[in-house]
Amino acid sequence: MTTSPGVRLPYQWPTPELHPAVIEVVSGVRALDELYHEFREWASERTLPTTASTSWLFPTVEINAGVMPWGVVGRDGYGRLQGLILLLDEEVEGRAITSLVGTDQGNRGTLTVESPELAEEMAREIASVMLGKNDSRHLVMGPLDAQDPRVHAFASALPGAHLIEDDPIPVVRRESADAKDYMSQGMRRTLRKARNRLERDALEMSLHFTVDADEIAEALPTIEQCHRDRDHVHGRASDLDDDRARRLWQERLRRLAAIGELELATLRINGEFAAHAIGATNYPVYRVLEGRFVTEWARYAPGRLLEAAVLQRVLDDEAFTTLDWMTAVAPETLLAANDVDHMVLVHLGPSV
Repeated sequence: MTTSPGVRLPYQWPTPELHPAVIEVVSGVRALDELYHEFREWASERTLPTTASTSWLFPTVEINAGVMPWGVVGRDGYGRLQGLILLLDEEVEGRAITSLVGTDQGNRGTLTVESPELAEEMAREIASVMLGKNDSRHLVMGPLDAQDPRVHAFASALPGAHLIEDDPIPVVRRESADAKDYMSQGMRRTLRKARNRLERDALEMSLHFTVDADEIAEALPTIEQCHRDRDHVHGRASDLDDDRARRLWQERLRRLAAIGELELATLRINGEFAAHAIGATNYPVYRVLEGRFVTEWARYAPGRLLEAAVLQRVLDDEAFTTLDWMTAVAPETLLAANDVDHMVLVHLGPSV
């Protein structure tokens, strides 16, 4: 395996002879769905990011128009599940790509395997599957945590793989209980101007947070329209313009809401919807899944005001240690960050 500059392997993991694993390749929606409950139980016993939960991963498996889902399952000698790596085969801009389920839109991914040793064995199985494909296929897995030893073990065991440094994901780690302490002077000035404009124009701002699944479901059409409109204002297609991506987005939010792990924050101006933020209460980390605002209210920076309220809400709950912005997209536009999580991609195939 080779690495890009700045990506260092802390050590190489040997493959032990103890507790031999049983590795199996499973393909297709029906076969993968049969693993749903077993994987959900396994995942619930571990501290995993929201994007490694069944509520996030399995909608991708089930809403599969144009893609072929498959997975590699690892079990111990007693048949107990020890890991499941879910993958998608699809065509992207004329290239055959195999990717890690859950990392669409640049969201952080996780190797959902028990140990570095098992990650090695599963990597070898994936390599054998890739060799059996007739197309000139890329395997691109990530972004993944650069500090995770399972990632390094996996890449080391994947013949011809490259571990490539990816953009870091900004986070806010708790240092004080006041949101303003994490913001630049320019950001505090933006918020102050926005509040002054609201007051000068005799407009009232209201905030609302909810984890109620019915309330969130009722708000989804408005949120979807806001999401798409903001993307179009920037002169780009929205991910929600695509029917499969839109159904995937909806289903993930519904499932997370149904288990009480989704929080919707909204800001209204004079009773009119002006901005939303969607977060996952993945204790001890609050994960911001998305945020948008309605363009006609841009003068009052409703997105910034809502982000500040979300950050303060997280800081007010001492059970949270971190606010995770979830992707590395446009870090210069973030409200605040005082640290980053370093990320890497595992790549196998023709040069990127």
